[in-house]
Amino acid sequence: MHAVLRDMGKGVVKRQSLQEVGKRTHLWEPLETKEVLENDKVPCISLEWLIIRNCTTLVMLPGNIGRLSKLKLLDLRGCSTLKKLPDSISQLQSLEVLYLSMCINLATLSDNFGNLSKLKEVFLDHCKSLKELPYGFGKLQSLVTFSAEGTSFFHLPNSFSQLLNMETLNLDDCMDLQALPPSISGLVKLRCLWMRNIGLEELPEDFGQLQSLKKLHLNHCKHLKTLPNSFGWLEQLEYLDMSYNPCLEVLPESFGRLKALDYLELQGCSIGGKIGAIIMVHGEDGDETIVVNSEVLNTSKSKDLRMEFLKLNLEKKP
Repeated sequence: MHAVLRDMGKGVVKRQSLQEVGKRTHLWEPLETKEVLENDKVPCISLEWLIIRNCTTLVMLPGNIGRLSKLKLLDLRGCSTLKKLPDSISQLQSLEVLYLSMCINLATLSDNFGNLSKLKEVFLDHCKSLKELPYGFGKLQSLVTFSAEGTSFFHLPNSFSQLLNMETLNLDDCMDLQALPPSISGLVKLRCLWMRNIGLEELPEDFGQLQSLKKLHLNHCKHLKTLPNSFGWLEQLEYLDMSYNPCLEVLPESFGRLKALDYLELQGCSIGGKIGAIIMVHGEDGDETIVVNSEVLNTSKSKDLRMEFLKLNLEKKP
């Protein structure tokens, strides 16, 4: 059914202009896309979506791509030979969504990348050759979603703190990323953060200032040793997965302040044998169950239950 609807949609778009492809709002067929990109004489007054997926011969976009003044979505996923974007990309002032995932030879983004003032979603997943983001990345004031799963970042720019509208950040499998900038605490609207299998040893001291954070994946981080004392300030945090962090042995004293926590996963950590926790679970019928033993923390409860951490004993057992 999905394929039928997709084909029907493509037919509608093509009927917008059967002869002049430059007058269509969406382009996805290789020959038509090539005609528009390589020929300045082809008008592009209406183009809103440009899809060039899995093109293994595309080394660089033509410099005239900046003339696509109404372009809202650019999809370059799987363009494995693409090495860089032209400076004119910054002229796409209507661009809202950019897919660059699996562009494994993309090595750099220019500083003027931050001039894409309406950009809301950026996907750089598995861009193995991309070692860093430009400092100007922080100028993307409209950015809501940023995914860089499996990239080779060594660090994030301090300008990250300027991304005041970001709500979702995915840094899964960034194994070369050994530290987060202290400025990450400035992401005041961040709600979901994925940091599975990354090279961090610790989190910034002000990490707890992420006051809107509701979901945190921090598992399989084999070098993670400590959590900052501010961690308990994450008073909106509902979901926390810290499983399989073998070097994490203690939790900060502030951990008991996580009153909104609904799901906690600690399986595979060194914490289990060294702390005890008293947990009170409240059901809708008013019944209360008290459980002592940190092993219960690796189970999920239904949404009608609320977990409260009442006491943590952080002393090592003999």
